[in-house]
Amino acid sequence: MNLLNLLKFEIKKLFKQKIAYIALTLAILLSIIHFLLNFVNRPADAYSGFNVLLDNLQIHTVVLFTLPIIAILMAVWSVSEEFSTGTIRTLMTKPVKRENIIVSKLLALLLYMCFVSYTIMGVSFLLGLRWGYGEGVISFVPSLLLMYFEYILGTMVLVAFTFVVASFSTNTVVTALISLGFHRVFLVLEFFTQVQKFTFSYHVSNSVQLLMARSIDFRQAYQSLAVVLIYILAFLLLASTLWDRKDITT
Repeated sequence: MNLLNLLKFEIKKLFKQKIAYIALTLAILLSIIHFLLNFVNRPADAYSGFNVLLDNLQIHTVVLFTLPIIAILMAVWSVSEEFSTGTIRTLMTKPVKRENIIVSKLLALLLYMCFVSYTIMGVSFLLGLRWGYGEGVISFVPSLLLMYFEYILGTMVLVAFTFVVASFSTNTVVTALISLGFHRVFLVLEFFTQVQKFTFSYHVSNSVQLLMARSIDFRQAYQSLAVVLIYILAFLLLASTLWDRKDITT
């Protein structure tokens, strides 16, 4: 069973789960609630569609942490639930490399988070029509797509970390709480200038800020992207090593 077949298997399994659509529905509802609050309180000349797009992005990433929470919960379901129910043992009896299993799960969750994030973006865009966009909306779309993708990559760090935690704990609640705590710790570390540049969350936020600027500093953008990717790869390698040492089939 090669990586592509594993990826197809994981995607089908992921999108068959009710929780995947419940999470998406809740995220859309939050966007609609935000729209209704602004519809009541903000006149047409005091707000814009651009504000709706950017505010929704902030709400789902750094205010209510909707996207990080969804990513962690889906990762917990993808790994810990299978460990606890024994579903993964069936897969492990086949001639499949464990690193391929981990990578396929990460890629499936990456595609799912893209689906959720860009659906939120699309809904936000439609809701923003109430205030209009004016000129420049087309040129702004590529930057907005990249902003969302930066946050999606940030959630992949949390997914990869959850894979590491799942190698120690088969309890879904414990795994979720540890991963959520990990996310909160890094958000706190961002406030300390001595260490903030070593945190993935700082570099995700920094990349988004760079994309919002009229003149992008590509050197800084690439550095921030590299740091986030290093976090993802490091946790994947650690998870793969730990899974190799863990006798899952017994």
